[in-house]
Amino acid sequence: IALAERNRHAIQVALGQKFTVEAGTPAFEIYPQAQAGFKDKTYYSVGEQDFMNGIVMIPDGTAPVIEGLEKLAEFDILDMTEQTKSLELSAGDDGSGLEEFTIYISNRDNHMQEAFACDADGKVMLNIDKDNPLFVGEIAISAIAVDRVGNANVIGEDGLTFTLETNLCRERNPAENIFKIGDGAVLTIQTSGYVERIEVIFPEELVAVMPELNQVYEYEYPYLRNTETLYFNIPLGVSEKEYEVIVKAYKNGQMLVSKPTMVIVEGSVLDELRTRIRNNG
Repeated sequence: IALAERNRHAIQVALGQKFTVEAGTPAFEIYPQAQAGFKDKTYYSVGEQDFMNGIVMIPDGTAPVIEGLEKLAEFDILDMTEQTKSLELSAGDDGSGLEEFTIYISNRDNHMQEAFACDADGKVMLNIDKDNPLFVGEIAISAIAVDRVGNANVIGEDGLTFTLETNLCRERNPAENIFKIGDGAVLTIQTSGYVERIEVIFPEELVAVMPELNQVYEYEYPYLRNTETLYFNIPLGVSEKEYEVIVKAYKNGQMLVSKPTMVIVEGSVLDELRTRIRNNG
C-alpha cells in the first residue's frame, strides 16, 4: 500500500513505487483510491471509478536466457585449420525485454581482451579467425545478459571476483540525490578486486549540454581497493525529471553495472542569488 497526502496549497502530488519480486510471482492489479477530510467529515473516491483506472502489473523476476554457449565446449579442441569459423550466440527475455547482452573474450596467454555487444535482435556473431591473436592460445569466454528491470544471467569460466559500489549526492547539504539545476554533485565510485577499467555514462540529454560529463578510468596497475570521486554540476537547461547514470567496472573481460539516480526538481541555484548594492560613499 502506498500513501500520499495533499494539502490545500499543493497543486500536484507525484507518487512513485518500486517492487522486488521473485520468479513466478503472478500478475497483480494496482488502482488508485482517494480520501479527503474536512472538519469532522471524511470523503472517499468512488470505488467503481477507482477500479476503472487500475493498471495490471506483470512482474519479471526471471533473468534472460542465453543460447549458443554450449558450443563453446568445442573451443578446447577447436580446429583452426580453417581461416574463419563463425559462432552465433543469442539472448532473449520474455518479460521486461533484453537490455544488454555482451560476450567477453580474454586470452590468458597474451592478455588480449575484447567485448562483443549484441545487435538489435539480441545476437552476437563471433568470427574466430586464426590470424587474430585474440583467438590463438588459451581463451576464456564469458557472457552477461541483463533485462530492463535488472535481472542478470552471467555465464563464464571465471567468477565475478570484484565489487562495485556507487553513491551520487549533492555537494552541499543535505547530501541526497535530489538536485536543483546548477547544483554541484558528487559521484563516488568504490571498487575492490583489482578492477581494470571504469566507465561513467551520463544520460544523452545531459551529455548534449555538457559533453565532458562522461568519464573513463583505466588502470595500468590495478589496485586491490580503489575510490574515484567525480565532481560536476547539473547542467543548465536540462529537463526536471529523474535521470539514471550508468557506471560499469571491468575485470578480466567481465563487467559489473551500477545505476545511481539523480532527481532534478523545479528551481535553480540561480534563484538563490541576491543582488546587493553597497554604498561606500
